Amino acid sequence: MTAHIGSRLAALLTLLILAMAVPGGGEVCAETQQPLLAVDTLNALVRHADFSFASAGPISTTIPIPPIQERRGGGIPTAQKSTKRKGSAKGTTQKRKKSLKGKGTSRQKKKYGPKRKRRSAAATPPAAPKLRSVAADSVVTEQLADGVTYQWMRTSGGHIAHVVKAALHANARLRTVKAHERFDGLQKVSDIFEMADSLLEDTVVAATNASFWKATYNSPIGATITNGEVIETAGYKAWSSLLMYDDGTVGFERVQLRGTLLWKYRQTPIGAVNARGGEDGLVAYNRFYGDSIPRGSRKTDSAIIAEVLANQVAAESGDETETPLIDTAGIIATWRAAKLREDREHPMLKIALQPLKPRRKRNPIPPPSVGDTMRLQVVAVDTGAVEIPDNGFVISLGLAAEYFTTIQEGDTVKLIFQVWPAPQKKVRDLLTGTPRLVRDGVADPEYETEGSKAVRFVQGLLARTAVGTTRNGDTLILVAINSGSKDAGTIGMNLSELARFMVEQGAYQAMNFDGGGSTSMVIDGETVSRQGSKPSSRRVSNALVVVKIKPPPAPKKKVREAQPTGE
Repeated sequence: MTAHIGSRLAALLTLLILAMAVPGGGEVCAETQQPLLAVDTLNALVRHADFSFASAGPISTTIPIPPIQERRGGGIPTAQKSTKRKGSAKGTTQKRKKSLKGKGTSRQKKKYGPKRKRRSAAATPPAAPKLRSVAADSVVTEQLADGVTYQWMRTSGGHIAHVVKAALHANARLRTVKAHERFDGLQKVSDIFEMADSLLEDTVVAATNASFWKATYNSPIGATITNGEVIETAGYKAWSSLLMYDDGTVGFERVQLRGTLLWKYRQTPIGAVNARGGEDGLVAYNRFYGDSIPRGSRKTDSAIIAEVLANQVAAESGDETETPLIDTAGIIATWRAAKLREDREHPMLKIALQPLKPRRKRNPIPPPSVGDTMRLQVVAVDTGAVEIPDNGFVISLGLAAEYFTTIQEGDTVKLIFQVWPAPQKKVRDLLTGTPRLVRDGVADPEYETEGSKAVRFVQGLLARTAVGTTRNGDTLILVAINSGSKDAGTIGMNLSELARFMVEQGAYQAMNFDGGGSTSMVIDGETVSRQGSKPSSRRVSNALVVVKIKPPPAPKKKVREAQPTGE
């Protein structure tokens, strides 16, 4: 009897050892990444309670796993692909490393330098994030204007989404508004909404945050155009751009914004607009920079720190994805570098330009525009602080001043800004973002191509903002995704989920904007996207607004006066 019990215990122990030792013998826990016993193995253990090891049949300890098919542009799996293999591979790798270390072979493992280098984060894109269902579960729809609707929806994956769809062929149009109408201005989206509603002739019905922006400098990242006026020309990596045309339609391309000054048959490229970085060439300043160049701002270190920290998400916003910026030494160093960059302009030779008056006094002065050659007259040539004329420019000549030694007041120059490659339509507004989420109806975020490899940015469950259009480009789709909230039981989205969600909303082309604490959507003056229990308090560089165009007044019918009959 004792021998029989001993044999049963030995067999049971053997089963346990086999179940744990066989590679791929079970799945891996998604949370702990620890191997689990296979279902067949557990059944075999139960059967062994009644039968001896010698009489038990063969034990299967493997679970079939469907293969993962990689896609182009970062290798992100589609919604139908299983994510179990990724977890199993990770668990198996950890287990092998542990066994090697236990056998005293870890020192030999460190000798494989090239292999470790290939696995570094800098050399490989982030691992494909797990995809959840983002299909709409409950939807509330509100009509904002003719052809413009707002939808609040909670998806089956636990996301809160805000979606605005605007038929651009109707009475809706898209506009970009710069915070405080300044190159380095920052405002909440709700404040930009109110400012736009007061400045624009049309009625603003919706707005979202748009461009990424540089901390401390507070300037937008990437080429930026607002109503034909250039705010920033410098591109960033291979980021995408949203182009808004004069006819109301929009498009998505990777473009560059170039400027050229023409004087006496000489063409000189514009190195930058509204900021001199490392360029020693021509820099153009317009009204978005301020009243004069340089401005001569003098702020204390404590004031700079307070301003930068105020641009972070407030603690009561509930956005747990944001890391507050507390590197005060770095803040001060960045600000002083920016101030030194501005002070460099003081001794440089500058020319002030204003638009030439039309020959016919009845015609208005043409506003600045992209793609058209602007004819300007020199009104001042000086160093030091030079005032920026209305609707005009100040060109800081830098080291190119030697080519303009004979320029004087009254001379005529030409200035042109062009989008390259040249679009088929005239560009009215332009904003830059990253990455391209949807191209020709395919949800495939191009973060690797555009140079964005941060794991948190790609895979993090963050608040998100995105813009897209339908196949013919005449219907706009604006989306804001709330950040995660433990109290509400909601989560944010990664870039792959956001791309799939945009396709489900009908987007044929789509692009990602700044997110996290910057995500904000305003409907009829009310902030509807909430980061936690309260609306986000972060200020942003610019906003994308949807306006309802006022119909032109109907022509008055001439009423013929009754002619006298002579009676």
